[in-house]
Amino acid sequence: MVLISYQKSKINDIVSILSKEENITVDEFTNYIQKFQKFIKKESNKYKDISGLTDIKLNKNDYIILINLYKNTSKTKHKIHLILLYMYSYYKLDSFEFDYKIFPIKSFFNFLKDNNNIHKLILELIINLK
Repeated sequence: MVLISYQKSKINDIVSILSKEENITVDEFTNYIQKFQKFIKKESNKYKDISGLTDIKLNKNDYIILINLYKNTSKTKHKIHLILLYMYSYYKLDSFEFDYKIFPIKSFFNFLKDNNNIHKLILELIINLK
């Protein structure tokens, strides 16, 4: 896995890279992201209590995570959509703020890296609960 820091990149640069990878135009990619965000907003509006469900718009850090996940995962149909679903279910809708002053993002991801079995454990727990 090769993680690249895109901190100095602009969102438009990241969108351009991802658009080329997907063989679509920047406008098509941007439109897709906007439709996905509208979908998330529509789904979250089904709940009376939407606390923790308001972080709908992708920010620069989200795009950095998106491109790194894209670059480090296998090719699959609907890859962007699947990664977005993962990102939103994993942290976006839990109201985590990726403000480095507030959230210890490096420690969080180091924990996940050092405990890579956590995903398997969670899946097994969920499956066993059903």
